[in-house]
Amino acid sequence: MQKEKRALRKAMLEQLRALPQEQIQTWSEEITHRVCQMEAFQQAETVCVFISMPGEVDTRPIIEAARAAGKKMAAPKIQDGRMEFIQFAAESDLAPGAFGISEPTGSRLAEGKVLIIMPGVVFDQTCRRIGYGGGYYDRYLAQHPQLATVAVAFDLQVLDRIPDEPHDLKPGAVVTEQRTVERPL
Repeated sequence: MQKEKRALRKAMLEQLRALPQEQIQTWSEEITHRVCQMEAFQQAETVCVFISMPGEVDTRPIIEAARAAGKKMAAPKIQDGRMEFIQFAAESDLAPGAFGISEPTGSRLAEGKVLIIMPGVVFDQTCRRIGYGGGYYDRYLAQHPQLATVAVAFDLQVLDRIPDEPHDLKPGAVVTEQRTVERPL
């Protein structure tokens, strides 16, 4: 199972790295529009969003839209092998952290009605998810099952079916530039 997941992850990351930046920006704007129309986004007081890396959905438009809607912002911060969502107000409140990914420099945890916007490498039609292999989101969400979750991805990242394991947690939906895939009840 792990071998198959690693092979899928590697193949998809190669495809993502080959995408032109203009295409990533166009699709990211369309994904942002879809996310902002979701009830979970509209009702959230705090939007917890990953800080994107090259080849991922650009989350800056989501951050700007959430800020314009008057929502608090939070991003993942890795400390002692654990992930927490820490509030930030501006890009100046971020600094390189674990794995070279920008993280909030503060310590105030996300609060209120929270929506988590999560990354992933490969998804399927039932919202199964293969992430980057660290298990941070699976562990965090296992401890916070009540939180609303939405993954953002490009449509090419959504396959018919992918392998999963009992500890793999599914987001409530996967939003792409073309559609929203809802997790079956």
